[in-house]
Amino acid sequence: MRVTTFLAQQQVEFSVSQFVPLALGFFGLGTGYLIYGPEELFKFPGRNRGVDLTTGIWGILMPGFLQFVTGVLLFVGLVWFHTFREPALFMAALAFTACGVHWWSLGSHVLSAAIPGRTASWQLRLRRCRCSGSSCSSRRMMRRSAVSSSG
Repeated sequence: MRVTTFLAQQQVEFSVSQFVPLALGFFGLGTGYLIYGPEELFKFPGRNRGVDLTTGIWGILMPGFLQFVTGVLLFVGLVWFHTFREPALFMAALAFTACGVHWWSLGSHVLSAAIPGRTASWQLRLRRCRCSGSSCSSRRMMRRSAVSSSG
Protein backbone atom coordinates (compact mmCIF):
# COMPACT_ATOMS: atom_id res chain seq x y z
CA MET A 1 0.00 0.00 0.00
CA ARG A 2 1.41 3.39 -1.00
CA VAL A 3 0.41 6.77 0.35
CA THR A 4 1.08 9.92 -1.63
CA THR A 5 1.86 13.29 -0.13
CA PHE A 6 2.01 16.52 -2.12
CA LEU A 7 4.76 18.95 -1.14
CA ALA A 8 5.26 22.16 -3.14
CA GLN A 9 3.64 20.83 -6.31
CA GLN A 10 5.88 17.77 -6.21
CA GLN A 11 4.49 14.33 -5.56
CA VAL A 12 6.36 12.37 -2.93
CA GLU A 13 5.41 8.80 -2.06
CA PHE A 14 6.21 7.08 1.21
CA SER A 15 5.57 3.43 1.74
CA VAL A 16 4.03 2.21 4.96
CA SER A 17 6.86 1.28 7.31
CA GLN A 18 6.90 -1.88 9.36
CA PHE A 19 9.66 -0.51 11.57
CA VAL A 20 8.25 1.72 14.29
CA PRO A 21 10.85 3.66 16.36
CA LEU A 22 9.64 2.30 19.69
CA ALA A 23 13.04 0.87 20.59
CA LEU A 24 14.48 4.37 20.93
CA GLY A 25 11.86 5.34 23.52
CA PHE A 26 12.20 2.11 25.47
CA PHE A 27 15.98 2.47 25.40
CA GLY A 28 15.61 5.91 26.99
CA LEU A 29 13.17 4.59 29.57
CA GLY A 30 15.41 1.66 30.49
CA THR A 31 18.49 3.86 30.69
CA GLY A 32 16.70 6.26 33.00
CA TYR A 33 15.60 3.50 35.33
CA LEU A 34 19.03 1.88 35.25
CA ILE A 35 20.84 5.09 36.18
CA TYR A 36 18.31 6.87 38.38
CA GLY A 37 16.66 3.80 39.96
CA PRO A 38 19.46 2.66 42.31
CA GLU A 39 19.95 6.19 43.58
CA GLU A 40 16.31 6.56 44.58
CA LEU A 41 15.67 2.99 45.76
CA PHE A 42 18.90 2.11 47.55
CA LYS A 43 20.29 5.62 48.19
CA PHE A 44 23.44 4.56 46.37
CA PRO A 45 25.52 6.52 45.52
CA GLY A 46 25.00 9.15 48.20
CA ARG A 47 23.61 12.52 47.10
CA ASN A 48 26.09 15.28 46.50
CA ARG A 49 26.62 17.94 43.86
CA GLY A 50 28.53 15.66 41.48
CA VAL A 51 25.98 12.86 41.71
CA ASP A 52 23.10 15.30 41.17
CA LEU A 53 24.83 16.78 38.14
CA THR A 54 25.53 13.39 36.58
CA THR A 55 22.12 11.98 37.41
CA GLY A 56 20.40 15.09 36.12
CA ILE A 57 22.12 14.84 32.75
CA TRP A 58 22.45 11.11 32.06
CA GLY A 59 19.79 9.63 34.29
CA ILE A 60 16.89 11.93 33.58
CA LEU A 61 17.48 14.50 30.83
CA MET A 62 18.82 12.00 28.29
CA PRO A 63 15.98 9.46 28.77
CA GLY A 64 13.44 12.27 28.63
CA PHE A 65 14.94 13.54 25.40
CA LEU A 66 14.89 10.06 23.83
CA GLN A 67 11.27 9.50 24.81
CA PHE A 68 10.24 12.93 23.54
CA VAL A 69 12.00 12.34 20.21
CA THR A 70 10.25 8.96 19.90
CA GLY A 71 6.86 10.58 20.49
CA VAL A 72 7.54 13.29 17.93
CA LEU A 73 8.77 10.73 15.36
CA LEU A 74 5.61 8.71 15.85
CA PHE A 75 3.34 11.76 15.54
CA VAL A 76 5.14 12.96 12.39
CA GLY A 77 5.01 9.49 10.85
CA LEU A 78 1.34 9.06 11.71
CA VAL A 79 -0.01 12.49 10.82
CA TRP A 80 2.24 14.11 8.20
CA PHE A 81 3.86 11.29 6.25
CA HIS A 82 1.38 8.46 6.91
CA THR A 83 4.19 5.92 7.19
CA PHE A 84 2.64 4.24 10.23
CA ARG A 85 -0.91 2.88 10.17
CA GLU A 86 -1.64 1.23 13.52
CA PRO A 87 -4.19 3.22 15.57
CA ALA A 88 -2.51 2.15 18.83
CA LEU A 89 0.57 4.12 17.82
CA PHE A 90 -1.31 7.37 18.46
CA MET A 91 -1.54 6.42 22.13
CA ALA A 92 2.10 5.36 22.14
CA ALA A 93 3.08 8.70 20.58
CA LEU A 94 1.12 10.61 23.19
CA ALA A 95 2.54 8.52 26.04
CA PHE A 96 6.14 8.84 24.86
CA THR A 97 5.81 12.58 24.36
CA ALA A 98 4.19 13.13 27.76
CA CYS A 99 6.69 10.90 29.57
CA GLY A 100 9.56 12.60 27.77
CA VAL A 101 8.41 16.03 28.92
CA HIS A 102 7.92 14.68 32.46
CA TRP A 103 11.42 13.14 32.61
CA TRP A 104 12.88 16.31 31.11
CA SER A 105 11.30 18.47 33.81
CA LEU A 106 12.52 16.11 36.54
CA GLY A 107 16.02 16.21 35.09
CA SER A 108 16.09 19.97 34.87
CA HIS A 109 14.98 20.18 38.51
CA VAL A 110 17.74 17.80 39.70
CA LEU A 111 20.26 19.52 37.46
CA SER A 112 19.33 22.98 38.73
CA ALA A 113 19.77 21.78 42.30
CA ALA A 114 23.31 20.66 41.43
CA ILE A 115 24.38 24.02 39.98
CA PRO A 116 25.08 26.52 42.76
CA GLY A 117 23.24 29.82 42.49
CA ARG A 118 20.80 28.57 39.89
CA THR A 119 17.96 28.18 42.34
CA ALA A 120 18.98 30.90 44.76
CA SER A 121 16.69 33.50 43.24
CA TRP A 122 13.69 31.16 43.45
CA GLN A 123 14.51 30.26 47.04
CA LEU A 124 14.66 33.91 47.99
CA ARG A 125 11.35 34.60 46.27
CA LEU A 126 9.69 31.69 48.02
CA ARG A 127 11.02 32.70 51.43
CA ARG A 128 9.92 36.28 50.91
CA CYS A 129 6.53 35.25 49.58
CA ARG A 130 5.58 32.59 52.15
CA CYS A 131 2.30 33.61 53.67
CA SER A 132 0.31 32.09 56.49
CA GLY A 133 -3.29 32.14 55.44
CA SER A 134 -3.18 35.30 53.33
CA SER A 135 -2.08 35.94 49.81
CA CYS A 136 1.32 37.41 49.08
CA SER A 137 -0.08 40.51 47.40
CA SER A 138 -2.20 41.37 50.44
CA ARG A 139 0.83 41.00 52.70
CA ARG A 140 2.83 43.36 50.47
CA MET A 141 -0.02 45.86 50.56
CA MET A 142 -0.11 45.68 54.38
CA ARG A 143 3.63 46.35 54.53
CA ARG A 144 3.31 49.34 52.20
CA SER A 145 0.47 50.81 54.21
CA ALA A 146 2.42 50.31 57.48
CA VAL A 147 5.49 52.00 55.99
CA SER A 148 3.49 54.90 54.53
CA SER A 149 1.53 55.48 57.77
CA SER A 150 4.65 55.48 59.92
CA GLY A 151 6.60 57.84 57.66
